Formats: sequence, structure tokens, C-alpha cells
Amino acid sequence: MKINIQDFLYNGDRKFSTQKTETKIPDLYKNKADYEALLLKYQQEIDALQSMMYTHR
Repeated sequence: MKINIQDFLYNGDRKFSTQKTETKIPDLYKNKADYEALLLKYQQEIDALQSMMYTHR
């Protein structure tokens, strides 16, 4: 899931209040098993990138 940063941009047209600002986004995962699968996927991607950085030293 991509987070749309445009939803959180402040355009400066009125006084800013952190208490009145919407910060809730849709859940990034459905349940703990989905979370674990996403975490493993991201870990594997980072491992591959780190290996690539190490070999291109």
C-alpha cells in the first residue's frame, strides 16, 4: 500500500493546529500474519540491496 503524501501537506492558508489535523491512514496490513509477511518481504528487499551495495564497493 502506498501512502499519498498529498493527503498530509499543509498549504498555509489557515492557522495550523496539530490537535485538529487528521493523521489516521488506512491500516497497512490486515492482521498479524499479513504484518509478518510484509515484514519478511521488506527484510528480504533490504538484504538484497545491502548485498548489492557491498559487492559494488
